[in-house]
Amino acid sequence: MPFIVLPWISVRSILPTVNKNGPMDPITAVGFAASILTFIDFSYQIVRGTYEVIKSGSTAENVHVSVVTADLDKITKELSQRPPGYSKHEEALNTLATECQGVSDELRKLLDRVKTKAGSSKWKSITVALHSMWKKGEITELDNRLGKYRSEVLLRLVLILNERQVSVQVELNNLQSVSQKQASDAVRQLTNLRDDVLKNMESKIQDSNQSLSLELSEQLRLIKDIRNSVDTLLEPLAVPSPDMRVLKQLYFNTIYSREDVMEKARSGTFEWILKEDSSDNRQNTKSDEDEIEDGELAKLVEDAKKLQSESRTAFLTWLREENRVFHISGKPGSGKSTLMKLLVDHPQTRVEVKKWAEGKQLIFAHFFFWRSGDKLQRSLPGLYRSILFEVLKQCPDLIREVFPEAYAEFSKTGLGGSIDELFFRPADLENGMKLLISKSPFPGYRFCFFIDGLDEYGEDGVDGLDHEDLAKDLNKWASKEDIKILVSSRPHREFQEAFSEDRRIRLHRLTKPDILRFGRNMFREHKCFLAVQHFYKKLTAKVVKLSDGVFLWACLAVRSLVMAASRMAPGRKDADDYLDKQLENLPRDNINALYENILASIMPGDRQKAFKMLLLVSEMYSLPAVALTWIDKLDDPTFPASYQIQPYTDDEIKERQAMAESEVDDLTKGLLEVAESRHDKENLFFVKSVQFFHRTLRDFVKQSKQLRDFSAEFPNLVGFEAKARVYLAELWFAKTEYVNGDARISHLLQNEYPCGPSRDAQLDACERVLSYHIQAGCDRLSGVTTKPHSAASSGGVEAGTFMSFIHNTTWRWNDVEYVRRRVSKNPDLLLAKDDLSLIVSASLEWGGDSSMLKMLLDLGASPNEQVKVKDRKHETTASAWTIFCIYFAATMIDTKANRHKNRLCSRLEQFLATGVVDTNCVILVAPGRNPKDYEGPPTHRISLRQLVQQLEPANGESLLKMMNGPRKGVLTSLRGAWGYLTSSKSDNPSIEAIYPPFDLSMQPPSPPPGDDADDIYGKYMFFVHSVELGDTQVMVPHLRLRWY
Repeated sequence: MPFIVLPWISVRSILPTVNKNGPMDPITAVGFAASILTFIDFSYQIVRGTYEVIKSGSTAENVHVSVVTADLDKITKELSQRPPGYSKHEEALNTLATECQGVSDELRKLLDRVKTKAGSSKWKSITVALHSMWKKGEITELDNRLGKYRSEVLLRLVLILNERQVSVQVELNNLQSVSQKQASDAVRQLTNLRDDVLKNMESKIQDSNQSLSLELSEQLRLIKDIRNSVDTLLEPLAVPSPDMRVLKQLYFNTIYSREDVMEKARSGTFEWILKEDSSDNRQNTKSDEDEIEDGELAKLVEDAKKLQSESRTAFLTWLREENRVFHISGKPGSGKSTLMKLLVDHPQTRVEVKKWAEGKQLIFAHFFFWRSGDKLQRSLPGLYRSILFEVLKQCPDLIREVFPEAYAEFSKTGLGGSIDELFFRPADLENGMKLLISKSPFPGYRFCFFIDGLDEYGEDGVDGLDHEDLAKDLNKWASKEDIKILVSSRPHREFQEAFSEDRRIRLHRLTKPDILRFGRNMFREHKCFLAVQHFYKKLTAKVVKLSDGVFLWACLAVRSLVMAASRMAPGRKDADDYLDKQLENLPRDNINALYENILASIMPGDRQKAFKMLLLVSEMYSLPAVALTWIDKLDDPTFPASYQIQPYTDDEIKERQAMAESEVDDLTKGLLEVAESRHDKENLFFVKSVQFFHRTLRDFVKQSKQLRDFSAEFPNLVGFEAKARVYLAELWFAKTEYVNGDARISHLLQNEYPCGPSRDAQLDACERVLSYHIQAGCDRLSGVTTKPHSAASSGGVEAGTFMSFIHNTTWRWNDVEYVRRRVSKNPDLLLAKDDLSLIVSASLEWGGDSSMLKMLLDLGASPNEQVKVKDRKHETTASAWTIFCIYFAATMIDTKANRHKNRLCSRLEQFLATGVVDTNCVILVAPGRNPKDYEGPPTHRISLRQLVQQLEPANGESLLKMMNGPRKGVLTSLRGAWGYLTSSKSDNPSIEAIYPPFDLSMQPPSPPPGDDADDIYGKYMFFVHSVELGDTQVMVPHLRLRWY
């Protein structure tokens, strides 16, 4: 047995924050005791190793005493940080810690005595020292003392846990409350672990008391078991659960934006659809529907009420008894979204659907397509993310089945400000949705999805085939026994044909009673009512007849009448004729004609500013109200960069919001309105936004010849540059606490923004304003790192660092021309600075091709330049080429290598083409599901060349040809050979002799979903343990590489 062959121990502190004003809480006591147990465990290994040397008289060649001494110092340091004791058992633990420090001093002296002096034989000196210590009885004494400490630690730990069991239960109850909110079963696991630890320790203490002569090796095993249980108990407190990490990735900022800005149904409109007893409706509407003097209108209303009754019966039958798709069809502006919002929010909806659930848990989820919103609000990824977020938030037990790969990875790795997007790309979201649907029938769930605005899905100009595919998917989902879907759309052919006529209502045929009620109430509630009180019912009746069931037209018509009445002179005798003529002049054939009429009614002096507002809102998916106060500056290409960076105070923000609201009301005739977010009320700068009165207005503004002609006079007001100036101005004038830097950068750097001097100026200004917020300590602009062994998914905020704009642009956006111009002006950007390197950012970039890396290498960036890299506690340097080799090997040996093979092999080719990199790279691998917990040596090897051969990439022939060629000069080769001959390596066996070869076929496929699958497959999975390149060996599992 070799001397002191220790496992690859990871010494880490698990001591929590100390409460100096009271007793140790149970978690603190457990952590402290675990620290002592770690010390005893380590000390025992030293003693046992010394025993074996004396018995065998031989040692291992890999013993480095200085490393052992350093690790011992770290463990002893933990004991010096022990918390204050309160009870007698805690005081006993403190006393024990003091005694352990004494043993530490003795052990350090022992280790010093096994060090060799210069010029003497290493192993001879060690053997002599150990035989000398044995004669003095030092080892035996330490052995006995360690056994005593072990028993006392076990005893005191059990007593403390029993003594403080009530406190433990309180702590677990608190954790349970939090975990329930996070939809996680973490508390149950903690409770079970706590009980298991207590039972195990109590049992082992009893066994120990009965047999004090228990073998020390068995005692050590018990200590390890206890320490592992304690570690497991403490670990969930430090990181978010895998469930929460998945939900965070599904959530997006605008997930509720559409429904937040929609007004609720007014004056009891649309509630008839859920009220089966018609007497309720008659009681609520008697003053309107029972007082109709116009016979023609009375007949129209009565017919509509009969259709309402038939539609209500069909809808309630579907809610209570059926699955499949139910379709709400209606003309533009007929109130489909208003009705959908009412059904989503109304408690009676859930009462009715619970009858269909038949005792199973009912899960609701909804989504509002919105073409005027951002990309997620009008796309399938947005639909998937919204539905999956709502479902998995309520059913956390389904998370591991819907996203098995993400859940498995998140269960392995901790979180440092998660960037896990690559597990939630569009294909992953679609697959997750398919997995959810495929689980039906569910033993305990039934799902009801509400999806509004199917015709709003897709970009402008989307063809009917995309809508047909969407309808086909929805029908497929709803064919499952436990799934039903309510949808709404305009009466487009693809939806009319896809969904059953038996489960459809045509809303524009049912709205006349609602329009009558709404119109009369709008007159009654307005300040002009006294001027129209004698004839407003006649005006409303005419509006109902002219509207053809289009609620939006009726609403705009009543608004126009109310505004005209407000402008009339008091006591005007022909007021009824005047307003009747105003109504007659309103276009009735379509909504756009009515919009044109409203535009024409805007005063000539107000049109320029009003038209600018309409055009700007049509360009933006979200426009803060504050931005309207910049409307006259946005056509200036130097805005806002020519202004001093001076964020608005809260009072200035409120003043500008009030100014914007006033101008919207006065200038746009109700076409625009200011809405307040219900989900971001703390962010004063963005809490109020400007939007169209109705979604049809955006299409109108885009198509209006009058507005197109106007925009030609102000070309800088529309297009990508105008949007970029708005996003930049938001960063310029918002306080740091209100900045969402990453989202604004995303909009500024979107690919459709054309390259050129104007873009460069915008990005330079962006870097300037971000530097301002970084100096102000904006925690949303932190630097980000990745772990090589999970580089395709795992990233995290690097504490104490801030993002570098140029590296962010290089890594995230692959903006080759911008980076080229920046580097050409300042070649020093090619040089590494601490842990930042443009070559590293370009080679680790997780999208795009290899053009960025090629450009940087062509400009003279050195792949052999040293860059700082970090593990958990240490910092070293490695070349950019070494870092890429680590990243390449770790990703390609992963089970998901095919996702990234072509991209990374293309970048490998760029490195090899330089002719200056060392291709003699050896990759050492080891088995294990969780690399960060692995403590053993590597088990297999594979060279970079062999890895490329096995991958068989498209450019494989080119790669192998470059790797076979000479890469070193004669002088370099001689120097390397001399270094090897004069080093200790010349006496060591080669890597080929130590480790058997590794083949990619040994890596199992990704495990299927299941509670035990990951544990079973994990035993046979391999990860990159370390990489050797020349004289450099880098350990991989705990390495962190800086993205930007």
